[in-house]
Amino acid sequence: MNDREANCFTLSGIEEYLQKEGRELLKDLLIGYIEKPGIGNIGPSVIGADGVKRTHKRLRTRKIKTLFGIIVINRIAYFSRGVASFFPLDGMLNLPLLGVSYNLQKHLVLEIIKTSFDESIESIERWTGVLIAKKQAKKIIFESTNYFNKFYDLQYTREKSETKKQPLLILTSDGKGVVMRTEDLREATRKKAKNKKISKSHFLNIAFPDCVWYKSPP
Repeated sequence: MNDREANCFTLSGIEEYLQKEGRELLKDLLIGYIEKPGIGNIGPSVIGADGVKRTHKRLRTRKIKTLFGIIVINRIAYFSRGVASFFPLDGMLNLPLLGVSYNLQKHLVLEIIKTSFDESIESIERWTGVLIAKKQAKKIIFESTNYFNKFYDLQYTREKSETKKQPLLILTSDGKGVVMRTEDLREATRKKAKNKKISKSHFLNIAFPDCVWYKSPP
């Protein structure tokens, strides 16, 4: 853009221009960072988690939808007959299985929480320029709910195991609450407060870290 073209823009016009062209610039920076470590060529062969040695290599490409647009990633695939290919660069970059970056997935989920699938997809396209198909969006939501359950299952298991290791802590306290000051109350309210009987009760609190149970004394 030359000076003459730039001077013709209004505020709204330059905002729209920078939103589009700035996104392309950010995408180029993202591609440059991804290409920096190479294509994942880590040696003549690799052994996968299945224990099978993969001795053959070939170059494969993959498209990923990101916050800044669609990018193409070139990476080496290690393979052998009868087993799935192994892509070291996928693990190094933590590439998503669904072809949509995790950040873009997060924004989509936050939009869907607030509104419908169609409106969420339109909102994402409007702000990022990336179109996510409705079928793909549904897969993202399904996978996110699975991760949600797995996360809390793991948290429950971890907290349960940690709780068992902690010593028992027993506290006693009364439950009458905060004493009310009556000096500044209205006359009728003050008289009512003086005549009111405050019930007192005691509780036995059995406490574990992050957990408290209340039990009335026998």
